[in-house]
Amino acid sequence: MTGGYVIEEDEDEAIDVEKEGSFKFEKPLKKLIAVLAVLLCAEFVWLFLISPCMPLTEINITGIPELDKNAILRAAGVTQSTSYISINEKHMKKKLESIPRVESAFVSRRFPDSLNIVLRSRRLLAFSLVEGGGATYAVLFDENGVVFDVGLLAASPPKNAVLVSGIFTNEVKAGDAVPPELFEFLENLKKLREADENLLDSISEIYVNRKAYNTFDLLIYPEYNRTRIRMSSLNEDNLRYMFLLLDVFAEKNMDVEEIDFRTGTALYKIREQEGIVYER
Repeated sequence: MTGGYVIEEDEDEAIDVEKEGSFKFEKPLKKLIAVLAVLLCAEFVWLFLISPCMPLTEINITGIPELDKNAILRAAGVTQSTSYISINEKHMKKKLESIPRVESAFVSRRFPDSLNIVLRSRRLLAFSLVEGGGATYAVLFDENGVVFDVGLLAASPPKNAVLVSGIFTNEVKAGDAVPPELFEFLENLKKLREADENLLDSISEIYVNRKAYNTFDLLIYPEYNRTRIRMSSLNEDNLRYMFLLLDVFAEKNMDVEEIDFRTGTALYKIREQEGIVYER
């Protein structure tokens, strides 16, 4: 009997010791879990509630390196206090596309504090020359007729562009546009460039001869020939034929002042003489 009671008391003691050890282990574990929960909540609050309201820490701008970064940020409305949550991407895109040189803009936010801006520049189609303040300025415009730069003419004219004169008669600034009646001419000029840039490079100047009722004809001056070509509109096939005629005239040592192809009939003028070369 006595031996049985001793064994029962030993088992109770063992259970009590085990419970006491388990309680001692659970208490710090609960504290650790509580601390981790607090830290996790703090991280959540910082990441999703506080950080997006903090000023941006990273701004990436790509696309038009010649534009000043600070000018781009001013145009976009970005200041030192701009935060992720305060950015309106559509509104910022519209502001950036108001910059004359920018054809299109892409704006994206990256959570929680970054901004990406990608700009696409207008492509130079042609340029014109204007006088002002005793200086000559180059007016650069794209295929849509938008003037995106006006600056003092450098020692050499802009590359990959043809001089088109007679377009602007008044003061012009970046953001202005070519008169609407010339949009078809610009479209033809664009097609000509896409078809054969070498043919366009053979032209030194295109003069837009403005007439009444918003009409005009074109005077084309070849790069290496003094003969001018008069046309009603730009046409690749007719222009190639005109250059072919110039070669023929050069071989025959004919001093031709002008070839007129406005009516579909190529008329040439040599001093006081006139003649018909070709009729379609």
